[in-house]
Amino acid sequence: MNLVKVLSRAFGILIAVSVFAGTAFAGRLTLNDRISAGPWLEKSGIQIAPLYLSHPDSSLSFLSLDEATKSGLINVMETSDVNQLLVENQGKKPVLLLAGEVVKGGKQDRMVGKDLILGAGKIRRISVFCVEHGRWTSGADKTEFKSASVMADNEIRQKAQKGGGSEENQTGVWDEVSRSLGAYRVAAAPTGNYQEILKSDKYKEGESIGDFFLAAFRKDDQLAGFALAYNGEVQSVEYFDNPNLASKYKEKLISSYVTGALKDLQGSKTVSSDALKDFANQVLKDESHQYQSDDDIVVESRSGSLESFELQNSKGALVHYARYQK
Repeated sequence: MNLVKVLSRAFGILIAVSVFAGTAFAGRLTLNDRISAGPWLEKSGIQIAPLYLSHPDSSLSFLSLDEATKSGLINVMETSDVNQLLVENQGKKPVLLLAGEVVKGGKQDRMVGKDLILGAGKIRRISVFCVEHGRWTSGADKTEFKSASVMADNEIRQKAQKGGGSEENQTGVWDEVSRSLGAYRVAAAPTGNYQEILKSDKYKEGESIGDFFLAAFRKDDQLAGFALAYNGEVQSVEYFDNPNLASKYKEKLISSYVTGALKDLQGSKTVSSDALKDFANQVLKDESHQYQSDDDIVVESRSGSLESFELQNSKGALVHYARYQK
């Protein structure tokens, strides 16, 4: 990267920080009795707005997958079923895993199929999807996995979660992985590995865009999540019921949003705050399903062009919520 590009990137980040710092509190819009939104920030046709809780739940405390991996407190292992992995929490705190988080190793790299809570000391089979179509052999890690510190793009995450992370979604996940590899012009991906996009020039362009947003939001300790818009439409709303949890996922989520947006970006038409309010408040009443384990409950709802996935703990308290444009 030459000096001009470096200076341009740094200047853009400085502008993002300055603009957001001056408007973060004054420009909040109440979306409903649960959340409010800060002003939209826009970069290269992508809009992201910060979300804030009216009544955050500070009692919610989880390790992220990355934290548990770095601390050696989680084991992720192959099973006889390609769409299931066995996970063991060896720690004393529950671990939160989000749909789309990629684990590498084993016979194929996989991604978590749906949001879930792995209780302290628990062992559990979880729903996963292959994001490396062409490999089915043990790599250097044999049958074990580690967090890749990567989250698949929003569209892949959305495809995976339907039906409680049903294995029937695998074809749709593969199709989206293939579309990502094509959109990012990955010349050689012999095993169809989603992570090959990380080596592409287009992904590096996305990193620059992601840095712009991260610089604006990095020090905001009240932030609970994000709204995303591009191509003139709100694409998603996602938040946690504790800002401390949101802080663990800022970088992964923004990368996921930008990566997905660049795959489908068609123009720079912007979205208003009123459109965001409408998106957040549409009642999803046509279809609803509930999936329950010892440690969590997932409520899946749909209506018209929207669908949502709500993760609750075993007591029914909200942990993580995501609403998508279908």
